[in-house]
Amino acid sequence: MPTYDEGANFLAEKWTAEKVTDVQLKDKVRDPAALYAQVIATWRVRLGGNDAAFVQAFGAQDPNAAGKLAQLDREQNVENGGSQTAVMAYYTTVATALAATKKARNDVSSVLKAAASAYVKKGEKIDEAQLVNLGKRQVTLTSLYRSAKAGDVDSRLTSWATEQIAKQANITTKQVQAANVVLDDAAKMEAMKELLKTSDAGKAQSYLDPAKTLVQAQAWYAGDEVQMTPAGNGTIFTDWMLANARAPEPSADGSIAVTFLPTPLKEVRKPTAFDGMNNPTWSPAAVPANTFGALDGAPRLFVQTSIPFGQVLSAHRQF
Repeated sequence: MPTYDEGANFLAEKWTAEKVTDVQLKDKVRDPAALYAQVIATWRVRLGGNDAAFVQAFGAQDPNAAGKLAQLDREQNVENGGSQTAVMAYYTTVATALAATKKARNDVSSVLKAAASAYVKKGEKIDEAQLVNLGKRQVTLTSLYRSAKAGDVDSRLTSWATEQIAKQANITTKQVQAANVVLDDAAKMEAMKELLKTSDAGKAQSYLDPAKTLVQAQAWYAGDEVQMTPAGNGTIFTDWMLANARAPEPSADGSIAVTFLPTPLKEVRKPTAFDGMNNPTWSPAAVPANTFGALDGAPRLFVQTSIPFGQVLSAHRQF
């Protein structure tokens, strides 16, 4: 099988040793999906069941995947000393996924990301006594839209978008409504953006549903996003936290600056290579004695679980 040469060669050697006849061979290669599964299964067996070696060999043609796997092999921050166990289990998860569905060897990163979901936010906990309060956070307009109140906000956005369509078409809003124009998320997001620039300027907080959370998955914090108190590790930890503030989430539509109530951070953990699997710019920090992580060249980051929007004091647009 082209591009799967190692596994195909192993399978050919196996069939040669088994003295497979030409008739049997034609039957074995009839189904491409079954043939791929046999190639992968034989490849894994030939490597002695070492799924780490298999995944690394399979993903060698994907530079991003190869880089992430190299980071994974250096992982030491999984809680309760479980780094090695987690890494080996992860490799088996990835190998099983690669065997189940044919995947191009230069596009393995998507499989790595999907498999990492069960292993994120498993890093060692950071002593909360070292962290006072989360002061601020920037979220994208997309995040704000997804976290908006379902009823009145949707009605507000739909009403504004309907008026714009009516103006552009030189018809009445009733005519637009009668035409049953369906407004998609993109149209409603554009409505939110324009409203926040005009009549709803300074009212971003009114869109937030207090029952929803700021962080749907993992969040990265650093620098001036927290206040620090002296800690047992002294200058190393304090320097780690206070240097290099994280850049706002990238968004072509701008972002929303959110200020929180002075509530202690919860479940603050060291980031691991699993957390970094979904962020192409993350890498383990190279700073001596600093085992946390780097993002966009700023080593000194940690991850935290969700924060309720009910703790938001203010929210203002940054566009």
